[in-house]
Amino acid sequence: MYALKNSVASSPFDNEKEAILAWEQGKEVVTNNPVLLSIESTSVCNLRCVMCPHAIGAVHRPKHMDQEIAGKLENFLKSAKNVQLHGIGEPLLSPAFWQFLSAIKDNHQAHIEVNSNAVLLTDTAIEKILNSNLSTINISLDGCSREMYKKIRGESFEKVAKNIKRLCEKRNERPDSKLKVWLNMTIMKENYKEIVHFVHFAKAIGADHTHFNDLNDFDPEALASWAVTKGDFTFKYSEQMIGDIIDDVTKNLQEAKSHAEILRIGFSISGNKKLHLE
Repeated sequence: MYALKNSVASSPFDNEKEAILAWEQGKEVVTNNPVLLSIESTSVCNLRCVMCPHAIGAVHRPKHMDQEIAGKLENFLKSAKNVQLHGIGEPLLSPAFWQFLSAIKDNHQAHIEVNSNAVLLTDTAIEKILNSNLSTINISLDGCSREMYKKIRGESFEKVAKNIKRLCEKRNERPDSKLKVWLNMTIMKENYKEIVHFVHFAKAIGADHTHFNDLNDFDPEALASWAVTKGDFTFKYSEQMIGDIIDDVTKNLQEAKSHAEILRIGFSISGNKKLHLE
């Protein structure tokens, strides 16, 4: 268990050393601050993506983290080695998220990452991000065409692509920037044929890495009633699982990985173990 002190924060390096020493000594009560922090600054989202609980009203009482509570976490942020500032909501909507970015600006030893849908990547937001210590922004797209993006996420693909491109261009104007831009795709039957194109799109737009995962394997009863309609497309969760087309998905991933190596862009997979390309 932790006996959290929230006093003047030690450096991430010293804090990690304290944590390792406590573990090696078998202490049951430790006084170092957490080395890894995962903080959901908001459960509010501006999109209703078909595979997200937001789409079926399953996120109860969505709200932003209270800024007073966020302030009590600031010293912990300053001494952590890894910080994740996302959850079920869109962090760029949350005042607490921007508060955290400001609080962690002097922690140059931490890896700090956030997931975003990039809809709110305005010029002002981009400047704040580039002036911060953010290490990685994971942008969820799930497709690389106007039609596919609209089906799954319901927003303007052109708008989001423009935002990402501008972020990458502004980042490239700063040679000392450590920010990495990842583009993520959740694979389903509807979009798996865009996997290879997704890698090429990411390279063209200036991203550093592509990441692929499959749909969450929720309880079968929950999946049976999960249906969301966007325009002419009705997403039925249980019918979009890729288990019975895993060989076709794997071929697409293998080809995409080969293209990523040629294009010199990052490539990774998580989720269903069958997706891994050992």
